[in-house]
Amino acid sequence: MNKEGSLTVQVETTGEDSNLSQVITLVKGAQESRLRTQVNLAPR
Repeated sequence: MNKEGSLTVQVETTGEDSNLSQVITLVKGAQESRLRTQVNLAPR
């Protein structure tokens, strides 16, 4: 490994635009939907 070289990194997306952020948003939405369904189906 060259310890004297440099590394150039280009950031193309950040924050809410990242794929991971989009996945997290989808999972949260699915969890909230499931919770609402469970509450609606609970015995009264």
